[in-house]
Amino acid sequence: MKRRSLFALVVCLLSATGLMAQGLTGTLTGVVTQEGNALPGVTVTVTSPSLQGTRSTVTNEAGGYSIGALPPGDYRVSFELAGMNSMNKSVHVGIAQNARADAAMKVGAVTEAITVTAAAPSVVERPQVQTNFSHDMIEALPVPRTIVAITGLAPGGVAGVNGSSISGAQSFDNLYTVDGAVIQENLRGQPHNLFIEDAIQETTVHTGGAISAEFGNFTGGVVTAISKSGGNDFSGSMRDSMTNPAWVAPSPKPYATVSGVATQVTRASVRSAINTKRR
Repeated sequence: MKRRSLFALVVCLLSATGLMAQGLTGTLTGVVTQEGNALPGVTVTVTSPSLQGTRSTVTNEAGGYSIGALPPGDYRVSFELAGMNSMNKSVHVGIAQNARADAAMKVGAVTEAITVTAAAPSVVERPQVQTNFSHDMIEALPVPRTIVAITGLAPGGVAGVNGSSISGAQSFDNLYTVDGAVIQENLRGQPHNLFIEDAIQETTVHTGGAISAEFGNFTGGVVTAISKSGGNDFSGSMRDSMTNPAWVAPSPKPYATVSGVATQVTRASVRSAINTKRR
């Protein structure tokens, strides 16, 4: 009995881990054609500094392809088929985003080749209403680098004093995650600043459409952010914050000029002047 309970617990944990990983990656889909006709058997390969190694697949009988579990980042997509001119495209894949890259290939040099392809499942796409904000974009905008402020930049998102409202829902009906971990406090459902702003790679605000049920615990919108991670290229960043007490010091009290002499205006001086006038 104990072994069965332990096995069930392990299965639940593995399932939860898989769902969390899905919420931190994106999917790339598309259709490859030749003169308007579906082109099966095309090898589609993606590379990116955010991806370790490469990923590839083959288009199905409808010319469609789908590559899932891609880390967010900028990708180079190449399309290759014997007898056709190769093509390359650039596309950005966001967090929990269904990116798309179609290709219309042209016939190359005339060669004789036999292509054997196996049946593949059809590509299923889910429409989503979402906005992706990269780290460089937030750095260039004159806004705070908090998740609440970023949420207010998305269409349908309103950043208020007591939290953010998405698509008209209550501020406590949203879900906030960083690297798959929920960062909300239990009282008002607002996100804690449990992250380093410079370490956030990008943030995606889901405001409508077919938001995946894998997130759960929301009736408004979903705001998910990921931190910077490794890839094929070695890189790093450094940030320094400068402070000066003079930048936040209160302004000096105003001065008034009397007979060419600067005199500080205080309550005592005003009272003295009034009493002198009354006498």
